[in-house]
Amino acid sequence: MYLITESGRNDKALYDPALLAFQHEGVEIRNPYRSPCSCFEADPMAAYGFKKV
Repeated sequence: MYLITESGRNDKALYDPALLAFQHEGVEIRNPYRSPCSCFEADPMAAYGFKKV
């Protein structure tokens, strides 16, 4: 995730669960590096279908 500064520059944003949320199989996910139950680490590409860009 990137933030655009007042000068128009794109800066990489620090991970903030308050800014990132998505639905996956009816569950709101706030940290793509954790499993839906938050008990285990998760690979976002394998667990949620993310793709590298």
